[in-house]
Amino acid sequence: MSIWRSLVRMLSPATDSAPYREFYRNFVAAADGELARNGLDESVFARLTPDERVAAERVLLARLGNEDSRIAIGLGLLRSTKALAGLRRAMDRQGSGPFASSAYALAVWRIAQDPCAIDAAVAIARNPAGHDAPRVDAVVALAQMPAEPARRALLEILESEPEYLLRYHAFKGLLILHGYPWMEADDHAGALAREIGAALADPRARRIVAARLEQLTAGRTLAVAP
Repeated sequence: MSIWRSLVRMLSPATDSAPYREFYRNFVAAADGELARNGLDESVFARLTPDERVAAERVLLARLGNEDSRIAIGLGLLRSTKALAGLRRAMDRQGSGPFASSAYALAVWRIAQDPCAIDAAVAIARNPAGHDAPRVDAVVALAQMPAEPARRALLEILESEPEYLLRYHAFKGLLILHGYPWMEADDHAGALAREIGAALADPRARRIVAARLEQLTAGRTLAVAP
């Protein structure tokens, strides 16, 4: 190894590891086809050293004004209190427009468990003028906010939302809030897909969905915040 490379390694220990490079590729570099197919690797933060986490936070803070949802997700996963004010401003600017991102609300929740984050996610999910993907993302975000207002919001979506996809994810989200792993919650929701789809118009299907939800959540408290 050259003297120069050794010096760079010594002066910049937080930028030379495979986990740090993976963080940078996922959360900072331009999204590529693989990211589009597989999504962000959020688990990379658990593999960073303390110094690398500091470096990652610094990199993301410098880009927070870009309003890239990946930046918000990363800062939320890092529990960056330094980002909180900027994330709150971005969350407020997002509002509940047709392409609003719930990533800012989820980041604010992860850092501060601020009830306003739940309100922001609910506003996006319940916006009838919003596009389907951001609304579903908001329902998924609510499932990661283990608090009674989020539970009530998901229950209301399940019981009254015209869009089937939102009702489906609300059912799954209610199970996740009660501690079910994502895949197990998805299996339970998939088993009731027909009834969830018919529930608004068919009282019998609605009763089946409500009874199954009650059975699956009986005796289970809300999960601990991730």
